Amino acid sequence: MEKEVKNNTAWLIVGVAILIALVVLFYANSNFYQELIKTSEEMHNYAIPQKTKDHNAIVEFDFGNGKKRAFRGEVNGKIYGFKYSLDLIAKVGKFTYREKNGWIDNLAGVGGAAGVWNVYRNGKPAEKSLPKLTVTGGDKYVLRFEK
Repeated sequence: MEKEVKNNTAWLIVGVAILIALVVLFYANSNFYQELIKTSEEMHNYAIPQKTKDHNAIVEFDFGNGKKRAFRGEVNGKIYGFKYSLDLIAKVGKFTYREKNGWIDNLAGVGGAAGVWNVYRNGKPAEKSLPKLTVTGGDKYVLRFEK
């Protein structure tokens, strides 16, 4: 009889230990799941770009003497480097440009000591140099030669 009591006590201890382990497991799983939901919501707000209605970008050159030239390109929700876009525009438009310290020094033969090329993105001065600028749908860049 004493053996049966010891056996029953041992099984009771094993059963209680398994029950405690299951409670801890379910508690940890619940916390992990709640943290996963919270993190997923935060990532969704930051990682998924908003779709723009306009799939085109415009780059306009204002030579400051009344002459302007504009190029429109399809972007289709992608992000391009502005310098890469400018290289393509120069090739299609059959002109050259010269960059100095990340800024335009001469474009289509206009520039140098006579004035400076300023870059505007969506109506605001671009504070970054050419290699750091990006082009997305709906962007309008104006490169204006100003004396």
